[in-house]
Amino acid sequence: MAVSGDTVVVGAINEDDSATGLNGTPNESASNAGTAWVFTRSGLPQAGIWSQQAYLKAGQVSTGDLFGTSVAVSGNTIVVGAISEDGSVAGVNGCGE
Repeated sequence: MAVSGDTVVVGAINEDDSATGLNGTPNESASNAGTAWVFTRSGLPQAGIWSQQAYLKAGQVSTGDLFGTSVAVSGNTIVVGAISEDGSVAGVNGCGE
């Protein structure tokens, strides 16, 4: 779990969904692929309301990737590690950029 101001990122390495990218449609077909959830708080810090802002998945998802092994957040930047990811996709969204 990582916290920055009113943003929390939670990794879940044993999540089984094979959806890809941001806010994909869950289908539970890739054991231990992993995910990360992003929550933000609105309102007063003492009585704020937390709501889910994003459901993050890797650009290429395979069984056992363990996406969410590590998470970090700073301001508007989120980084998610996947210790067992072994795909050949390069760059952002597989574009090689």
